[in-house]
Amino acid sequence: MATAIMLKHPSGVTKVAYEGFSWTCFFFGLFPPLFRGDFKWAGITLLIGILGSFLLFIPNLVWWIVLSVQYNEWHKNDLLMQGFVKQ
Repeated sequence: MATAIMLKHPSGVTKVAYEGFSWTCFFFGLFPPLFRGDFKWAGITLLIGILGSFLLFIPNLVWWIVLSVQYNEWHKNDLLMQGFVKQ
């Protein structure tokens, strides 16, 4: 189960980041990064999906599992690098 963390930017913007397994990425793939405004990981996921469709099913399956396990951590770290701090 993913736990929510509130992050606040010095400009006053507040965002929620999660820790743990991303069930939303597991079930919906590309859409959670898009809805969170995380275009870097949405683009990477789209690119791997397109390239994987020309190869075999296995690269897409491996990426899907890696994305589900790691995405919440990647998203949280990206927000922290942008200047957000834990509340």
